[in-house]
Order: sequence, then structure tokens, then C-alpha cells
Amino acid sequence: MLRLYYFPGTCAFAPHMLLEEIGEPFELEMVVPMVPPTGSPDLASSAEWRAVNPKGRVPALLGVAGSSGGAAELLTEVSAILFYLGRSYPALGLLPDGAAEQARCIEWCNYLATNLHAVALAQVSRGARFIDDPAQHPALAKKGLANARDGFAYVETVLADGRSWAIPGGFSVVDVSF
Repeated sequence: MLRLYYFPGTCAFAPHMLLEEIGEPFELEMVVPMVPPTGSPDLASSAEWRAVNPKGRVPALLGVAGSSGGAAELLTEVSAILFYLGRSYPALGLLPDGAAEQARCIEWCNYLATNLHAVALAQVSRGARFIDDPAQHPALAKKGLANARDGFAYVETVLADGRSWAIPGGFSVVDVSF
């Protein structure tokens, strides 16, 4: 059975939502962050969690053949997890058939995971990840909010062509990433 490691308010929400859509049994395990003196959660600081995932981040999906470090059968990175789930349940049409359309899914997932989630939104809520001086966190959060607005404006311009889904033709792994 698959096990999703997550923490509320993170991009782990995307694979969690996709697992719910798939409808097969899975386990959830919340990674409780350690809180350093800055008061901001730091998922990387728990030795127990680092033994499972040396990257120290969520999401992570246990139950996928192979390994790239950490626990056996652990898959990390939201885009990789979404792609894996889409390929694992082809009857659900979570990934389109064509190479170009699949590449567009990867393009969208990477943009959302990196530019919006890992950078802009993290600048707003996890300033300690970028700057050690807590006095500078408010300025970073302001810039992160501007970055997030720019990113969401870009998404809106793409969706302005009248499509109902990120990839024309139907619901895909991308649509849980928004």
C-alpha cells in the first residue's frame, strides 16, 4: 500500500488530492516539523525524518520501486509523484496519451512546484529557508507575495483561452497542483 508523507499547507496537498481522486487505499503520515528558535517550521531538522528522506521535505511517497536515497521505495518531488500516479492508473486518464501533451503536464507541474510553491509561496510563509535574519522576513514575504501574484497572473493568461482544464481535453495530474 502506498504511504504519503505530508504536512498541512505544503505542496503535498496535490498528491494527497490525486490519491483521493484515484480512490485506491493509501496511508497518510504527517511529518511533524521541528520548530527552531526562529519560530518557523523546519521540516529538515528531524533526524528521524531525515533517515526516511534525506532531503527533509514533503511530499514523499513510499511504495514505489527503486530509490534515489533515503528509505527503500521512497519517491520524492511533487511532479515525480504526480507523474507516477498518473502513469500507474492509466484508465483514469490522468495523463494524456501524446508525448507533447505529457510534456505539457510536466511543464505545468514543474512551474507550479518550483516558481509558485517552492519559491514565491515559501518566501511568504517560510522566510527562514531563504534569509537567516528574521528582521528581513517581512520584506521577503512582501516580495514573495508579488512573485505569487505574477505567477498566478501568468496562469490566468494561459487559462484565458477558454479551456476548463490546464491541459485541454480533460482533468489531469496538473489540475490538482493549482
